[in-house]
Amino acid sequence: MGIEFREYLMHTDTPITVEAPIFGSIDEVEKFASRLKGYKTSKYIGGVNVVNYPFGRLTPDPALIGCLFKRYIDLEPILHIPSSLESKYTLVRTLYSLYICGIRNILLLGGDVKTEYGLKLDEAFNYIKQFSEGYIDLEHSRLSIEKFHFHVGGAAILDRDDEVDRIIWKIRMGMKFFQTQYIYDYNLIREVLTKLDAQLTELNLDTKVPMLLGILPYLDGDTRGILGRIGLNIFSKYDTREYRRYINTLISRLIKLMDSIGLIKIGFHFMPIRWKDEVYEEISKIIESLI
Repeated sequence: MGIEFREYLMHTDTPITVEAPIFGSIDEVEKFASRLKGYKTSKYIGGVNVVNYPFGRLTPDPALIGCLFKRYIDLEPILHIPSSLESKYTLVRTLYSLYICGIRNILLLGGDVKTEYGLKLDEAFNYIKQFSEGYIDLEHSRLSIEKFHFHVGGAAILDRDDEVDRIIWKIRMGMKFFQTQYIYDYNLIREVLTKLDAQLTELNLDTKVPMLLGILPYLDGDTRGILGRIGLNIFSKYDTREYRRYINTLISRLIKLMDSIGLIKIGFHFMPIRWKDEVYEEISKIIESLI
């Protein structure tokens, strides 16, 4: 693709990202990257989300994973950073690793409540802003660095009562794109995005706000069982073929919805329960229907 993720979001009609699995080794990263590259979907996908568990619970290092993605398939890594699980020190360490590797994209998760050992969302965002201003504020000193502008997005939980206000707060903070969890209720999405679009119009924004809607790309018996154990029984009524028709219809309706919400750009974030051959193939089919 050869362009940064933020440029991809601006210039692509229907932006697409995928969720990477949690890797246990470099070999797993290389295998995933090579398989994704092997499907022609890869040139239409703008980024790969990499989950970051602090305190060393994810190996290898997320920044290293991002470097491998750039090397193997020229896809921009998007690092998940949960502010509520990050102390100032773990956050700065992660950000500095991304700075060294040249990785700009962050999905900053969290809220306005300070946890026992973590940061509030705005606190974490302020540390990210320091890099764009050319410094890192340490405990007793300030480290000067070359200015580095991170491209920060946030989570959108569409079934939360005050979510539109929360999204507006995050936009005012400086977030540039949003991502949801699994979607399944078209009417809810339309209601929330229509309300959000009206408020964005009042803000006089000069660019659209990308909203990457979470898609479960493939459903079989194994996947249904896992979803049921985590409380997502909404998908249990579908078999594989019925679900394929359902999700294709939902995506088609959402694409048409963009005609009536001028300041929101709808995209899709594919989040399979497990990566296997059928998942790669299904994502390819969905993307082919969009282009």
